[in-house]
Amino acid sequence: MKNNIFTFATKELSQDAVICWCVNWFNVAAKGSPLYEMAVDILKLFVNPNEASEIENEDKIIIHQQVCKADVIIYLPKAHILIIVE
Repeated sequence: MKNNIFTFATKELSQDAVICWCVNWFNVAAKGSPLYEMAVDILKLFVNPNEASEIENEDKIIIHQQVCKADVIIYLPKAHILIIVE
């Protein structure tokens, strides 16, 4: 599966699409690769520093756009972390 920015970039929502595209490398890039590490680093910026170490224990993250008036929702199931970007 390719990580295509145009999957996320619809209409004028390109800023949200960039966030989604960047963190989605967590799902599609090989662990340890530069793109995977970029996604982890970005996710760590969104969470409490005490929770940052839990991110790397995730297998897959769930990303949604434009849900309940939130621009981006990122869910880390194992860590039970919900990130809302507005």
